[in-house]
Amino acid sequence: IFKRNLFICIIIVIVCTLLAHPLFAADSAPAKKWKDTAEFSLVSANGNSKATSISGKNTFTYQWTRTVLELSAGGLGTESENRQTAEQYFANEKLGWTIVGKNYAYERFGWDKDRFYGILNRYDLSAGVGRTLLDLTKDKLNGEVGAGYINEERDNSPRKDFGSGRAYTKYTRMFTDTSNFSQDIEYLVSFNDENEYRLKTESALITSVSTNISLKISYIWKRVNKPTPGFSKDDTITSAALIINY
Repeated sequence: IFKRNLFICIIIVIVCTLLAHPLFAADSAPAKKWKDTAEFSLVSANGNSKATSISGKNTFTYQWTRTVLELSAGGLGTESENRQTAEQYFANEKLGWTIVGKNYAYERFGWDKDRFYGILNRYDLSAGVGRTLLDLTKDKLNGEVGAGYINEERDNSPRKDFGSGRAYTKYTRMFTDTSNFSQDIEYLVSFNDENEYRLKTESALITSVSTNISLKISYIWKRVNKPTPGFSKDDTITSAALIINY
């Protein structure tokens, strides 16, 4: 099952990358409104699973005048002695549109399967508002707040569903024209229980080696304050990635 799921994710990433290649675009096409990013990583996971593996991710973005659509999917998994030890897959959709000035509204829906935390299937639907808080030449800062609904199936536990609140921020610092640092923080909390919260942070350093190719080093820390019984609260993922941009 692990090999099949990982193979499917790799195929999705490759197909999305090929479809976004300039060879598939008309020579007389107007200014490009879309962007596609394929990411292939060597991953070291610690916490509920200690393993080194390879992961893939693809993000497709389409920009209209006041609206932007973002689609992303990816996965990683590990196995030992023909036994699956951990796996993580996801697919997300996000639609945002400008309200006025630096303010915007958004809608997002995501599915993920995270065996690191004993989550078999998780569905997350939310909507909210965001704002560009800082927009300088070298420094960017965005913030979002919203509410939604989460439904998840856990390993050896009853299905859980609840209303949720979400806060998110992303800071980007440009060192040069070809390198930058970013810091993402996302906080999710259940409206039924304030101790039922999730926190995810990602620190990343990206440098371009050519027009279409970049290298990325990142560190992700995730906490589920009330995890599935038998799992710990914290997980970390350190990765080195090759990024292909179109």
